[in-house]
Amino acid sequence: PKEWVHDEWLAIVASAIGRVDVIEDALIDYRQHENNQIGARRDSFMGKVRKALASRGTTHADRAFKAELLLERLAALGDAVAPDTIRKLRDKLVHQRFRAALPPSRLARCVPVLREAMTGRYDKFGRGIRGVVRDLFESV
Repeated sequence: PKEWVHDEWLAIVASAIGRVDVIEDALIDYRQHENNQIGARRDSFMGKVRKALASRGTTHADRAFKAELLLERLAALGDAVAPDTIRKLRDKLVHQRFRAALPPSRLARCVPVLREAMTGRYDKFGRGIRGVVRDLFESV
């Protein structure tokens, strides 16, 4: 699907129906540069703060949509995918939909975000307390 980076899609589907191993050897020469679409960027401390407080726009809705596409594909594979994998993906989808539907008011987010944190989904599907803090303070 166009919403997924090709190697991301291949890896996640492969891991859902089988096993994925790490190969320690470098098989390609991957070079980082400022025009990479994807890659590691080193932000300053203030850059990280600005990023944490900035609006993420449709990020959560986009992630929910990607999870829906994956769920649809894995469900179509039938018995090749373990029921527990489908259950976990559905749980992730619940979390992403929750985050996509957060209200604009930071104050109105407090109780729902803390309730969601109590489910453990921030830890399972994100960066734990970092995600909680971000959802409490980022602009929507």
